[in-house]
Amino acid sequence: MTKTIAIPEDLYHELEQSAQSRRLSNIVQVIRELLEQSRAEELKQRRDAGQAILELHERMKTKYGLVDDSTELIRQDREREQ
Repeated sequence: MTKTIAIPEDLYHELEQSAQSRRLSNIVQVIRELLEQSRAEELKQRRDAGQAILELHERMKTKYGLVDDSTELIRQDREREQ
């Protein structure tokens, strides 16, 4: 399915120039490349964030040791309150 969108004149010319400088046949290819780059950057940021979380977890575990799961203790406290 093809959709038509309104693009400001200056942006359209910028996309055309980008297509020419990249030796692409049209601005659709430029837009597609930009979207792919954006997705790749987002994926890298997510991976980096995940890695940072894992590293923080390891530092916390090294410093404080493993902490027991408190789910059962919370459940018991709630039952006492009722």
